[in-house]
This record gives sequence, structure tokens and C-alpha cells, in this order.
Amino acid sequence: MRSLAAAVLLTLLATARVAGQGTAGTGAPPAPGPTAPAAPAAPSPSASPRPLASAAADLGARLTWDPLTATGYLERAGHRAAFKLGAPQWVLDGTELARIDPVTLRDGVPVLSGAAAAALGTWFTRKEEERASQFHVAAILIDPGHGGKDPGALADHTLGGVKKRIVEKDIALTVALRVRDRLKERWPARTILMTRDSDVFPTLEERVEIANSLELGRNDAIIYVSIHANASFNKNARGFEVWYLNPDYRRKLVDGSTLPARTRT
Repeated sequence: MRSLAAAVLLTLLATARVAGQGTAGTGAPPAPGPTAPAAPAAPSPSASPRPLASAAADLGARLTWDPLTATGYLERAGHRAAFKLGAPQWVLDGTELARIDPVTLRDGVPVLSGAAAAALGTWFTRKEEERASQFHVAAILIDPGHGGKDPGALADHTLGGVKKRIVEKDIALTVALRVRDRLKERWPARTILMTRDSDVFPTLEERVEIANSLELGRNDAIIYVSIHANASFNKNARGFEVWYLNPDYRRKLVDGSTLPARTRT
């Protein structure tokens, strides 16, 4: 009898929806991703210099200003433009150096030119548009391995003088239910689904179909988490193993409805 190692296999696959697929057979379809609020209009480049705090408010940015070091930054939607008083170089998101009109002092108050405010507004808007075009997680699908007629790995243990059999399918389901409950507690608005929540056996094709049939938006993705408790012939085996799709691996998704009919020979 092989010993049952305390190993959990988590397979994380972000899958995008193929055009023409229907709605999910399990659970409700995920709500569309949140729409980013409209960015404030950039001030006119011809506008005269105005207090930095007012310019920041018009940009919808949070201002941090340290008069002792004469440095500060504007932050909006997680993006930061840092400056030093009188320096015509701004540091954008800590990596990009941009030549923008400097912050100057007028009657002891830091001010910003209209051209600088316009340039910063354009940069903030561009970064937000880039983020909006990227994939975001619309749903998380938890897949407890095995189930029903398929017990998975087996092991016999003696606990308190009583011999008990440990079955992988039960461990996988118990862990999966706990993961589901914690995810729902942490992100109540997120769509959390399971391939099974009882002792049944969905086939591999049925598990994949649940994921692929979710109704998703253009930039939506699914995180697919498959949980197992693997066995080993090595009784000293301990720990965790995680299998995941190599980030460098790419697959071209094909809409089956657009393929030509098969030619019979």
C-alpha cells in the first residue's frame, strides 16, 4: 500500500473565453468587470501656473508634498509621478524619466504650469487605459480531484488503535470547500464556482466544459484551481507540489464554429 503524502496539487490556468460559447452549467455567470471611472479632463497647456494642490485636485490625483526635502508626488489609480522642486525631470512609476515643467514656488506656495498639468493628465489617462485593456479575473473555479467512483490515492492509518482508510477524494473535497469559503469571505463580489461540492465524479471533459462555458467579457479570464492529495512510494515524502502553465507558453484559441466541416474518406 502506498503511503499518502500530505501534498496538494494546485493547477492554475487562466483561460479566456472562446467566441460562441454558451453560459455555464454550474453557478451563475460572472458579472461584467468593474468599469473604470472616467478620468478627469487634463488642464489646458495654456493655463497659467496655479497652486499644485488645486492642479492635483483637477487631475483627480492625491498630492504628497514634503517642504523640508522639497520633494513630492502625485498619485492616481496606483500610478505615481514624483518630482523635486525646480527639477524639470519627473520620475513616473519609479522607472520612467520624463521631461516635464518643474514645480516652482510662488509666494512660498508650490505651483504647476498648465503644460505640466496637461502632460501629467495625459500620462495618467494612458496608464489607466493600458490597465483596462489587460485581462482581469472574472471567476475562480475550484476543482476537487477525483470523486464518486474514483477514490484517488488510498492509505491506511491507525489512529487511537483504530485502523482507518484515508481517501484522496475526501481530502480534496474538504480542502476545496474550505478554499471556496475563504475566497467568498475575502471577495464576496467575486464569482467562485466548484466542479463538484459532493461525492460525485465529473469526467475530465465535464470539468473543462464548466470552465469553458462561462460567459466572459473580452478581457475576462478564469483561474482554474485543481486540488489533489498525491501519494508516493517514498514514505518520507512530505510537502507541497504546484503545477502551473509556463508563462512563456501560448496557445491559439480557435472558434470551432468557424472550422470547415470534416471531409469523410
